[in-house]
Amino acid sequence: MADGVTGAKLNDDDPAIKYSGPWGYQSGGGGTGVAYRGDYHYVPAPLSGDTVSKNLGGVAEVAFTGSKISVGLLGWVNRGNAEVFIDGVKVGSVDGYTGQVQLVKWNSQTLACGTHTLKITQSDTAGKNGGRIVALDYVEYSGCGSSGFVCAKVAGSGGNQNGCTAAGQSCSLGPSEVDTCWGNGGGNGRCYDCNADSVVNILDFACFAKRWLNRI
Repeated sequence: MADGVTGAKLNDDDPAIKYSGPWGYQSGGGGTGVAYRGDYHYVPAPLSGDTVSKNLGGVAEVAFTGSKISVGLLGWVNRGNAEVFIDGVKVGSVDGYTGQVQLVKWNSQTLACGTHTLKITQSDTAGKNGGRIVALDYVEYSGCGSSGFVCAKVAGSGGNQNGCTAAGQSCSLGPSEVDTCWGNGGGNGRCYDCNADSVVNILDFACFAKRWLNRI
C-alpha cells in the first residue's frame, strides 16, 4: 500500500480495506480469470438461493489520502447494485449486472486533496436479473503529489482548483488543472496567483506551465 503522495491500487485482500457483514473470498475459478490478481471478495456469502436474496448488510471501507478514487467490481448476470459513499455522503450507485464476467468500474469526481473515507455497501435493490451479489475486485486512488502547486493566495470566493482554499496549501496534480483553471478565464475562484505578484493574469499561466513541466 502506498501513501497519499503517490496513490495506490489496492487489491481486494489488502488489509487497508475493512469488511463487515457476510463477505466471502474467491481465489481461482469463479470468474477470477478477469480479476485483478485473480481474486475478489463477494457478498453475500455463502452463495445459496436463500441468502442471495435475503442476506444483506455487506460493507467495505477504506481510508485514503488523495484527490480521486475508483472502484473495480466484477460484473455478471447474478450481480446486484452497490452503493458508494465518500465521507458519509452517497456519491454513486453501480449496477453490477453484465452478460458475462467482466470488470465494472466506477470513478469519483475530483475531490478536495486530503484524507477521505470510501464506503461500498450492498444495496437492497436487486439488479436487472434479480441478483443482489456485489463482487469487489480492487480500489485505486490518485495521490496528491509530493510537491503540489502551492497557492500564493486564493483568487475569488469559490476556492482554487482541487481543494486549494487557502494561501500556502498544496493543490493536487491532474491533467485537467490547466484546462479547467485557465479555460474559464479565472472565474469561480479557480485560478491562483502562481508568481505571487498579487494579480491573476497570463503571467501566472506561464508560471503554472513551468511548474507542470517540471513535474512530468
